[in-house]
Amino acid sequence: MPPHDAASLTMDAALIEVISALRASLAPRGIKLMVVLLCDPIMFAQGIDARVAHLRRASGLDARGALFVLSSGAKSELSSFVTSLVKASEVLTSDYYREHARHVRRNRARYPPPPSVAQPILQVAMKAGLCSAQSTMLNAAGWHIRTHYKLGALAELQGDMAESHSMYAEAYKTLMQQYLPYPTVVLPRTRRWAEAKVLADTLSFKLIKLFLYDMKKLAARVQFRQHNLHITRLCTRWGITDQTHEYWAWLAKQYTFMADLLDEKKLVPARHGFDVPLVRYQAAVCQMERARCTTRLDSSSREARVDHTALIVPELDRAYKVLFQQRRLRLAHLVAVRLALTLAETQPKRALNYLTRTLQWYRRDPWHELSYALVLEALACAIRCKDVNLITRMEHECRIPVPPCLVSKRTHMLKDVPSDSSWWSAHSDSSTNIQLGTEVGSRTIYARAAFARSLATAPAADMPCQVVICLPFDSPVDELHPLSVQVYLAGQDAPTAEKLVSVAQAEADSGNSNVRALDLGEQKATMCVDAGHSNFPHQAASSVACFSLRRAQPLIVNLRFSTDVPGMYEVHRVECVFMEHGQNVHLLCDIDRRSPSVWTLPNGSCIPLPATQKPHALRVRAPTYDVHVPPIMACGQIAPLSLISPNDAILPPGIRLSVSPYKGDNDAAIIDVCGNAHAELELTSAASGGDVVEDGHESGWDGLHASTSGQPKTHDSSRTTCASTSAPSPIWLRAPQEPCAAMEVLLLQPTGASRRTERIHRVVKVVPSFLCKAQIRWGGAAQQDGVLLLNMTYEGPLTVQVKRVHVETAPSLGVSVDPILGYMPNETWYTGDRAAWAARLCAQAPQGTGAANLVITWRSIGEPNSPEHVTRRPLPELGSPALQHVDVRVSAPSCSMLAAALPVQVSFINTSDEHIADVQFTIESTPDWIVSGMMRHSVSMLLPCEERLVSLELWPQRAGIWKLPNMNATQIQASNSALSLHVHKVPNDIEITPR
Repeated sequence: MPPHDAASLTMDAALIEVISALRASLAPRGIKLMVVLLCDPIMFAQGIDARVAHLRRASGLDARGALFVLSSGAKSELSSFVTSLVKASEVLTSDYYREHARHVRRNRARYPPPPSVAQPILQVAMKAGLCSAQSTMLNAAGWHIRTHYKLGALAELQGDMAESHSMYAEAYKTLMQQYLPYPTVVLPRTRRWAEAKVLADTLSFKLIKLFLYDMKKLAARVQFRQHNLHITRLCTRWGITDQTHEYWAWLAKQYTFMADLLDEKKLVPARHGFDVPLVRYQAAVCQMERARCTTRLDSSSREARVDHTALIVPELDRAYKVLFQQRRLRLAHLVAVRLALTLAETQPKRALNYLTRTLQWYRRDPWHELSYALVLEALACAIRCKDVNLITRMEHECRIPVPPCLVSKRTHMLKDVPSDSSWWSAHSDSSTNIQLGTEVGSRTIYARAAFARSLATAPAADMPCQVVICLPFDSPVDELHPLSVQVYLAGQDAPTAEKLVSVAQAEADSGNSNVRALDLGEQKATMCVDAGHSNFPHQAASSVACFSLRRAQPLIVNLRFSTDVPGMYEVHRVECVFMEHGQNVHLLCDIDRRSPSVWTLPNGSCIPLPATQKPHALRVRAPTYDVHVPPIMACGQIAPLSLISPNDAILPPGIRLSVSPYKGDNDAAIIDVCGNAHAELELTSAASGGDVVEDGHESGWDGLHASTSGQPKTHDSSRTTCASTSAPSPIWLRAPQEPCAAMEVLLLQPTGASRRTERIHRVVKVVPSFLCKAQIRWGGAAQQDGVLLLNMTYEGPLTVQVKRVHVETAPSLGVSVDPILGYMPNETWYTGDRAAWAARLCAQAPQGTGAANLVITWRSIGEPNSPEHVTRRPLPELGSPALQHVDVRVSAPSCSMLAAALPVQVSFINTSDEHIADVQFTIESTPDWIVSGMMRHSVSMLLPCEERLVSLELWPQRAGIWKLPNMNATQIQASNSALSLHVHKVPNDIEITPR
């Protein structure tokens, strides 16, 4: 019902009038109208259904899905309202397009209309000016194409992709095979011809999109290529060849539309199979060809007024960004070059950024011709931007020898460089330094180096070195005037190039040698310039003193190299400083590694040096030390170590000795002056200068020692360094206590500043010295007294004197050992001698634990000043045997019957008068007997002289004579150790008779 108040009636009437007018304007075009009204929350709460129905009927809207109302205060319901609105519109549109498609199919047989129907319509259209007199109606193929295209579009709008694909494919097939190829059907360069071309492109992209929806990426690529190929052939028939701008404009549009379609869908390359950046690059290339064809047109034509740069740059820029993001750098730099060449005239500064970035990449590869062409383009852009730094850099790079095809262009480009000094002073900064890398310098100048006398030298020895700098034979420059020359060194111990020397003209004229020290850690390397032998011609007419570098007269720098750090060194590169337009240009040049091994004289002649693959490299060899050890040692023997050196050299720091295997005090070790054992020991040279072995003749270690400051120290298995004292002492090698085939001794000495070490490996065979067979006998009432019997055999290779012999026991063993009887002090032993020794034992604690060793101190005959050797032989357990205080007896009848219990009595008797005993009693299972009850019994707190009985029942399983089951008894000691007891069985065999 309509509202009752006048104000609401007026507002509703105005709204009805607006809706009716809008619906009437859209009806001729077949557009349905949906209206959404916003309502006040209070009015919405009061109920508006009747008023909304009145508005819909009065305005002529449909009864379903045409009018919606939303409360202005219901913000939380906005999302659900929009969702319902979309669903309602989908239903309406689906119904609408379905009905429209049904109408098209129903009227499909009526096309084309007969002439009686079409002729009056054409006459009326000509009178109205809607068509010309030459216009004709579509033929059957045209109507077929139009109908199927419309059906495909309606099916796509309904979401029926399969139906849409079949309709589009039919329309495209008819258009490409029966309509476009025939000029009699459609004339080229007419409106209908242009519309047919646009329809062909549209159908092709529709099919490609549907292929991508179905994940048929191969079919999509084939459709794209086949369409472009087919249209290209048709363009040739129509006279639109690859020399016309129309063809390239159409092809560029195809690539652009394809790339936009893929970007719009945001699909990954694995989904569509197209390389999007390359598609955009193809579009840009087609636009470039279009611009090339436009140059032959009249300037007044429409195509000549098109800004082709605005069409090329966006495509190239987007392709470059994607390729660079994908790290496809070669393609990215290729696109960057095309982009720079396009922007060179209009935006030279932006083009210069792309060119300099790309040149850094191309200089890395040996693409000299391409990089040189880019250098010329960069020089032209730098001149337009008035960038003094880049002009100087690129002008210097233009001096590189170039192919003949670029010589004329280089000459023309160098003429464009400003020569007026005022122009340079107005645009330059006096403090600017231009650095040119080795990729430019190595092609501008040529440098080689050689060491004079040999390929290797000793530390701290001077070695003459020569660096020769000259111009290449094909250089376009006849003469250069460097202000200074700097020489750089690299090698194993100088990973980065370090500047060793800087040669300037003022220093050469004054006769001073330029000496620079290179810090390599603990040592230093120096290089001196011999000014008297260097080729430094002076030019008095020049305001700035400089060298003269001519093609026929090279620049020769003679040096002297010296270092204390061993390692491999080589002259790495040189740096020449030039003055160009008031700016310092630093030109780096690598040393030629394939140069001949020659020495150049001041007159230009060359003297051959010893042939080598690296004349610019020199190895500084450290003196090689060696360690002398005896080939055979006896177990426990201590022998001195000797160092061998070919020259009288001071022992360098860092030399270490190590021995393996190292297991502790009494094993193989290096003994210092303090008597401490070490697995590894660093050696130092005595302050007074001792005698290291010279010229291969061995001497003692009087000059090499490792001592402490007088305080005794415990041994340490890690690396140890002992400080020197006023009285150096030798270092000894101790053999292990057990024989071994190879005891390893390593001499580790540094070979350079990088802390690399050289390992000298020596092997010592360790043979047995004293062999011991020991027996222990205990006696007495309480088993407290015993005797240790020792049978000794000497199998060592030396004749020795036994100084002392004793038994070394642990305190926890609880056994005291009297002095050994039977040996004579200072007795001489020969290989194979035997002896029998004895010692009395006294057990102070029952059943103690701990190890015992027989320690034999001996000295070799003929070595009165050598230290005493110690051999330790392990002994068996010296603890006194434990006493059995419990007597276990088992008694049972001698016969029994099958299926009857056999009574068994087990008695436990404590025979001790002092100790309390605990016993564990166990019966083992057997198939002949079954135990009634528990098989494990514990007898606790068995008092002295107490007897305790345990009754058992055994059930026999078979008739015959059978032994009782095995029964085990164990006495628990105070130290939680177990003592097995003997079980007495009376009788042991039982006769079992059947019932």
